[in-house]
Amino acid sequence: MKSNLSLSIIGGLLVLQGIGFFLGAEQITSQAFAGIELSQQALNVGTAMHQALASVAFGVGIMVLLLRNSSGGFAINLFKGIIAMSGVVLLQAFYAMIQWPGLQPPIPALVLFGFFIALSVISMRKESNRV
Repeated sequence: MKSNLSLSIIGGLLVLQGIGFFLGAEQITSQAFAGIELSQQALNVGTAMHQALASVAFGVGIMVLLLRNSSGGFAINLFKGIIAMSGVVLLQAFYAMIQWPGLQPPIPALVLFGFFIALSVISMRKESNRV
């Protein structure tokens, strides 16, 4: 898969994820703590944190879309950055699930970050063969 297409897919999905996390922040917060009665203050804090996460996903998605025409060493480094970012997100989610057994992170988001890693590895290898 060409770097341009891979980066367009990753950037577009991050933008959509950012929008979805922002619009659904309160629902995501309440679902993440299913079975736990949250006070309004706790729900507000969780909602604000999910909206902050949404803005980061949206911003990174825009950045990736703006850099989608990259090639060569720059594209490889961009894919390495996406792999690192996605890996950190997944590690933190798994740590949180271990730390707080009742916590349920959104599985579609975790699958999405796993997809970003796989797509980046494939695209990075193809790009390095071209260089």
